[in-house]
Amino acid sequence: MSKTKQDTKHLTQRGSLTWYLVVRKPAFLGGKIIVQSLKTRDLKEAQQRRNIALGDLERAWAAHRTAAPEWTTPAGILAVGAAVAAEVALGRVRPGDALEGFDLEAWHRARDSDPNGLTFPPDLAPAMAEARALLTGEPLPLALSAAVASHLADLAHARPSTVRTRCRRLNALVEALKDPPLASVTRADLAGFVRSHVTAADLAPKTKKAFVVDLRVFFRWAKASGLLDADPSENLTKLVRDTTRGVTNPAAVRAWTDSELSQLLNKMREELPPDDYMFTLVHVALYSGMRAEEVCNIRGSDIVDNCFVIREAKNKNSLRSVPVHSALACYVTGLGADEYLIPGLTPAGVDNKRSRPASNRFSRYKTVWGFDTSLNLHCMRKSFITKLEAAGVPQSVAESLAGHARKSLSYGMYSNGAGFAVLREAVEKVQYKIF
Repeated sequence: MSKTKQDTKHLTQRGSLTWYLVVRKPAFLGGKIIVQSLKTRDLKEAQQRRNIALGDLERAWAAHRTAAPEWTTPAGILAVGAAVAAEVALGRVRPGDALEGFDLEAWHRARDSDPNGLTFPPDLAPAMAEARALLTGEPLPLALSAAVASHLADLAHARPSTVRTRCRRLNALVEALKDPPLASVTRADLAGFVRSHVTAADLAPKTKKAFVVDLRVFFRWAKASGLLDADPSENLTKLVRDTTRGVTNPAAVRAWTDSELSQLLNKMREELPPDDYMFTLVHVALYSGMRAEEVCNIRGSDIVDNCFVIREAKNKNSLRSVPVHSALACYVTGLGADEYLIPGLTPAGVDNKRSRPASNRFSRYKTVWGFDTSLNLHCMRKSFITKLEAAGVPQSVAESLAGHARKSLSYGMYSNGAGFAVLREAVEKVQYKIF
C-alpha cells in the first residue's frame, strides 16, 4: 500500500464506508468536533476533498481569530487548555489531535504577533507551557513564584508587616531569576542575587543580613515541605557580614534624658489640654517600660492586683505582668473594666494597631518641638530600662519587666521568674528628675 493511501489524517469511515472529515474547531470558536461527510468511498478522492475542506475551514476560522480574547491573557490560555483537556477526558477527541490543534492555534497566534511567526509573546509563554502540560498529562515543574506564594500562605500566624517584607524580598528574587522552576535554583544563582541586590544595595548591615535570612527561611521551608531535595541557600548569610567597625551614629535611637523629658513635658503642658491622652501615654510608657501598643491595649480589666497584665503582645516572652508604679496611680484609679487606659483611638495601619495614630501624633509633635530622629515614643522604653540598670536592678528582673527572653539558662529555662514583690520594688526604683 502506498504512502498516499495510508494518509487518513482527519478521515474516518462509517457504516456505509463513506469517508468523513473529522476535525476539531479552534478553541476560540468553542473547540467542538466537526464531522462532515465527504460523499465518497474512494480514499484518494476523500483526501483531495479533505484538503479543500480544511483550507475552507482555515480561511473561515482566520476571519474570527482576531476577535478571540482567550489567547491574549495567561488566564485565557489556561482556560482554553482546561477546556481542551476536558474534551480529551470525555473521549471526544484523541490526545494527540488535541495537542496538535492547540499547538497549531498557538502558532497562528505567534504569527499574528510576529511577522516571522517564530516567537510566542514572552509574557504568555509560562501559561502556554502549563496549558500544554494539562494536555500531555505531564506534571509541570513547580515555579519559584508558585512556591513563594505557598510559603507566604503558610505565614498566617505572622505579623502582617513580616509577611509584607518577606513577600517583597522573595518577589525580588523571582523577578531577578526570571521565575525558574524551584528545583533549578542553584547556590550560584542565589549568591549572584545576594551580591547584586543585597550587598551592593544602600542598606544597613542589619537589613542586609535580615534580607538574606528571609531567603534562607524560605528555602529551608521548601526543603522541609518536600519541594526540594537539597537547600541551595546553605551558609548564604556568610556573604553578608555585619560591620565590626566602631562608628558613632548620631541618628541611632537612644533613651530620653531627664532634661529632654522635662522639655517635652513642658511643651505638652503649654500646647495640649490637661486631659489629653498624650500625658497618660508618655507617663505610663516611662514608668512601666511597656511598648506603645501594649499601653494602648490596656483596659481596666487588665489591671489586676495593681499590676498591668499584658495578655497579647509581640511574642510569648512579652506576655507578663508589670506592677503599677505609684506615679501612675492617678491614671488607673476609677478606670472601668471595659474602658481603655488610652481612650479614643481607632486602629489604623496595615497592622490595624490602636497605637498607630497615637505614635504618629507623638512623632509630629516632638518633631515640631525640636527633637530629632534619635528620639521617639519607643525610646521611653529605653529610658525605663536605663533607669533600672542605674538603680542596680538585676538583669533577670529587668528582663522580666521588659518582656525580654532571659539569657541565663538557669533563669530562662528553670525559673518561674521573680516574684511580684521583687518586681514591684524594682519598678519603684525608676525615678526621673523631671519638672
